[in-house]
Amino acid sequence: MRGNSMKRRIGKFVGLIIVTIFALAVMYVSGGRNQFGAQEQDTSDSEAPTPGSNALAPVTLMQLHRQPLEILDSYAGTIEPLESFSLAFQQAGQIESLGTTAEGKRLDVGDRVTAGQVLAKLDTRILLARRDEANANLENAQTEYKRLSDLQKRSPGAVSETVLQQATQQLAVATAMRDIAEKNLEDALLVAPEAGVISKRLVNAGESINMHQAAFEIVQVDKVLLTVGVPESRIIAMQRQFNQTRRKSEPTNRGGSPNPVSDFKVYVRRFDTSSNLEGDAVLEGTVYRMAETVNDRNGLFEVEVLLDNPNRLLKPGLVAKADFVVREIEGYQVPVESVVFNDRTANLFFAVVSPESPTTQIDFAGMDLAEVPKLVAQRVEIPNYIEQGRNFILASIPGEHELLVVQGQHRLVNGRPLEVMGTVPASTSSLFSPTIDRGPMTEVSRLNTDNSGK
Repeated sequence: MRGNSMKRRIGKFVGLIIVTIFALAVMYVSGGRNQFGAQEQDTSDSEAPTPGSNALAPVTLMQLHRQPLEILDSYAGTIEPLESFSLAFQQAGQIESLGTTAEGKRLDVGDRVTAGQVLAKLDTRILLARRDEANANLENAQTEYKRLSDLQKRSPGAVSETVLQQATQQLAVATAMRDIAEKNLEDALLVAPEAGVISKRLVNAGESINMHQAAFEIVQVDKVLLTVGVPESRIIAMQRQFNQTRRKSEPTNRGGSPNPVSDFKVYVRRFDTSSNLEGDAVLEGTVYRMAETVNDRNGLFEVEVLLDNPNRLLKPGLVAKADFVVREIEGYQVPVESVVFNDRTANLFFAVVSPESPTTQIDFAGMDLAEVPKLVAQRVEIPNYIEQGRNFILASIPGEHELLVVQGQHRLVNGRPLEVMGTVPASTSSLFSPTIDRGPMTEVSRLNTDNSGK
């Protein structure tokens, strides 16, 4: 019994020691973090450490990874239909009826129509009468011409050349009048030249209409164009990328919709400030056409982006943002907040293993707990970079360092010992895609910026 009681007492004592050590460790870590926060707030008042300072500098690290990145140029533009048609009758008259949908409803704005579908019909009673008159005149002219021709064959010289020529001319005139009457009847029907959507209906049944007066407007919106203006300073780079990605000419689809003419990728998103964007809010298109001359109104070169729009989410007239993939590279992406500018040169600080003392001991309450690498600060000057949004894109990093200091770097000098307070995850996306949450507009990338300080 006494042995069991003694074991229980020893167990309680050991448990108390473990709890005490754990509590002291939590207090130690919490105190270090609070000290880090206080030092972050007081950086403006504290003196910069000397290169020989041995005080640990609290920092936060990010591990960089080399990955495929897309370099983007961003512009705003207006959605336009792929094609638009303003339809009118070729003659004056009175609207007898309007076309109907498959459900039997009268055609109206927003209804889909197919190629050759009747949109409206004129009153054809007078036209039918004129066609009957033309057919009768043609029949008389044919009969007279046949009679004179037969008489000429039976009795040469019985019919003069003048009379026969007049009969021939009358037959030609009657034939032409019959063709005109038939054409007028055809023009009494207003049909859709291509499949599309009615954007305007400007007439009603019973109204009178003049020749060439617009009656319907049809737009093709299953595919749309986003038109943006590109400045002179960027159009050459875009034209070069367009030329490199141009496809061989392909036959047009049976539906009349054009195929993409290039693999010049563009990400397009709608501006939507009233609600959150859905997952399909970012669409991918291709450059369809580039202007050869500058627009006289704004001094910009118009570039058209072809987009599939099966759900008709992109309405003509809407403003959208286009991110043109002007280049694809292998490189590193670093947050702009981690860059330290000194004498107009861009620098990064990395955590590296100290060459003098590669390891250090972690002790607690006088006891050595573990041996870990001793990290010190290493400043690296960035010779070239691409500034894009809230990130710098680097094709390479001198020294191939990976542990980037993203917090606490403004107090660092080369060789200062570091105390790692935490890490932040790096972007794991394979491409620098606009699907990453960013602001509604991104400034045009600063490509191949020379970090010379001039």
